[in-house]
Amino acid sequence: MEATKRRPRDILVLVTDGFVEWANPGDEEFGQTRIENVIRAYRDLPSARIIAELYAAVATFAGASPQLDDLTAVVVKCV
Repeated sequence: MEATKRRPRDILVLVTDGFVEWANPGDEEFGQTRIENVIRAYRDLPSARIIAELYAAVATFAGASPQLDDLTAVVVKCV
């Protein structure tokens, strides 16, 4: 089987469901679409900074709602 070639600027992002499912006080989950939007907005930053921005976005969205699950993220960038 031939491996798929990666190109510069390709990004692989792995997140646990804690990011997706952390809900705001109205019980609306952060969701996959918001995660994708954050990654697109910060794609040119270093991997660690993308993770920090993702965490900041979900924490701001959740407001006073407690974190009920783990948050783990891995960002791999092709250069």
